[in-house]
Amino acid sequence: MSGADALVAFIPGPRLARPGAASGALAGLAFAVKDVMDVAGTSTGNGHPDWLATHPPAARSAVAVERLLAAGASLAGKTIADELCYSLTGENVHYGRCPCHWLRWMAHRLASRWSG
Repeated sequence: MSGADALVAFIPGPRLARPGAASGALAGLAFAVKDVMDVAGTSTGNGHPDWLATHPPAARSAVAVERLLAAGASLAGKTIADELCYSLTGENVHYGRCPCHWLRWMAHRLASRWSG
């Protein structure tokens, strides 16, 4: 395991990937989106397998995804989101903890401010 796969950030299952336009300002670069953004032809799970199973595939991609692809960037996949977007710490009982170190740092800072 190396590169992006080493982050263990992608949602389980086959990797959702989309090539970007052949040319553009972002050609040759890759990006990932949280599993809260629509990608045409796939269902968005919002960090919950039941939500994923009960919602149809998106008819079109989110505007941000469309613009990045049009500018030449390739979509590497969707990353784990906290369950139904209800956590500041990236906790997800279904898919494991989101490995975003910034979230853990931010949660610690917020807890410190609120505790006194």
